[in-house]
Amino acid sequence: MTTLREKQAVSSALWAAYGDALGFPTELVNEVRLEQRIGRSSVSETVAWTRLVGGKFGAYVPLPAGAYSDDTQLRLCTSRAIRGDGHFDVEAFSKIELPVWLCYALGAGRGSKVGAAALALRNTAWFGNFFEQKDTQYVNGGGNGAAMRVQPHVWAAANLSHADTYLVGVIRNTICTHGHPRAIAGAVIHAACLAYTMREQAILQPDEWTSLGDFIEISLDLIFSDVDLNTFWIPSWEQQTAKSLRGEMLRAKDEWAAHVEECRQFLSQPPDAAYGQIVSKLGGMQPDQRGSGLKCALFALVLAWTHRDSNPAIALRTSANLLSSDTDTISSMAGALVGALFHESAPPVRVQDAGYVEYEARRLTAVGEGRAAESFSYPDLLSWQAPRSQLDAVGLVDGKVALAGVGWIDPTSEEFSSGKSDVVWQWYETSFGQTVLCKRRSSLSSLAKSGYPAAASTMEAYVRPAHLTEMRKDTRSRSRPESRDLFHDDGQVESSREEIRERAGAASSSGRSIDEMSDEAIQSGFPPRLIGEHILALSERESGIELVVAYTAIIAKARRARVKRGRQ
Repeated sequence: MTTLREKQAVSSALWAAYGDALGFPTELVNEVRLEQRIGRSSVSETVAWTRLVGGKFGAYVPLPAGAYSDDTQLRLCTSRAIRGDGHFDVEAFSKIELPVWLCYALGAGRGSKVGAAALALRNTAWFGNFFEQKDTQYVNGGGNGAAMRVQPHVWAAANLSHADTYLVGVIRNTICTHGHPRAIAGAVIHAACLAYTMREQAILQPDEWTSLGDFIEISLDLIFSDVDLNTFWIPSWEQQTAKSLRGEMLRAKDEWAAHVEECRQFLSQPPDAAYGQIVSKLGGMQPDQRGSGLKCALFALVLAWTHRDSNPAIALRTSANLLSSDTDTISSMAGALVGALFHESAPPVRVQDAGYVEYEARRLTAVGEGRAAESFSYPDLLSWQAPRSQLDAVGLVDGKVALAGVGWIDPTSEEFSSGKSDVVWQWYETSFGQTVLCKRRSSLSSLAKSGYPAAASTMEAYVRPAHLTEMRKDTRSRSRPESRDLFHDDGQVESSREEIRERAGAASSSGRSIDEMSDEAIQSGFPPRLIGEHILALSERESGIELVVAYTAIIAKARRARVKRGRQ
């Protein structure tokens, strides 16, 4: 029997994907450019269209009606990384899903792509991804690239009334690629809105919107209680910014309250007018502000509230047609909210990969309800190494085409040539039902064994760290005081990656590399004195904290794996 919660999760997932697909063609274009894309100056339904992918040296590729962008892609990456027992495998998400996603990313922002490229490096831990490339810095990453992908943590939550059961995953997910408090706050508030909608079967009333800022303080408690974040991430963040994390998070809370107050004057107007004026008033149509994670969480909430009495399709058409705003992301985030509310209504047309989207939503519901659920099969992270180039993520294993770390793929289209003779794009379908447009070399070669997907290797399954299992148990059993829990109720990625590699090499140029040191320590049986000498030597180099964090992460994972396998 299908439960109410399962209906809500499935509908939320499908409407989020529909909103993404509806707003994808209208993203960052004016009426003239939109008419060139789809033959009309507005959208009323999903349409087939052609997009230039890969920049000026890329290729023009036809996208089918219902094709979605990076919003839904990353939401599915997040879904796969949530295990059958509810544990969010942040290691697999950050070291496998995100780096490989670069090979098939569609419409992604620069911050997310540079962050994913940095995570492909062996010595970059998920909690130490302090990248800096040209005008893109991790600590300044306050965009909505995280808020748009965190809904699966809510669908899989053990208890929708206790924020701890979903915010731990939301925070870790966000911190992988976004380091500004606005990004964390936006992701946390959007997740809290979705949890409320699913639990109360209503959109939160405007009188309560300011109180959503309390979840920013709750997230602060969770960050400081997280071993990895408190030990490594917070000190590095505060050193990089010369600011107090607590102070900046509370500043984001004040910003949220100010934004809510600014939008109140428009809420009594007709839905479309109210939404458009609020987005314009808060800078949502200005290039330097429209992608704010904090503001987009509010825009999605405004859209869901103003259209709470109408069909979800009407709400999403409103946001998709507000040109110069972040049409696909706001539509996708709002779609998750209105979909959970109108769980008996299906999108007017099927979106791309609707079957797989629905499967993941049902699986995550089973996770949240404590029923038996499958886990995605990832390669062993001790043996895994992300491809050095996104062009090498597609390759051959025993003559079959595979996507590194993910699984088998079958071509479903012709090749689309680019401005570079050795680069093509091609549509593929994965063995688990997702459609991906992959950038690859024109002539496929064999995948390196270190990049094999689990389905193509005999490597043992990844064993998650024991302390994360204990953390999951803690969040299931811990209740927060009612006063703290508001709703308590019992193209440029290749150059980016190369520049990051050059900096990593420069950081170790005064001595041996992290790889060499960690290999020596592991092969020598983890002698404490040697490990201590390595840590002291690394700490004296430029970016010493980040180097020590990366080194200790490698050593800890290797040691834990051997203890689990009974090899001391």
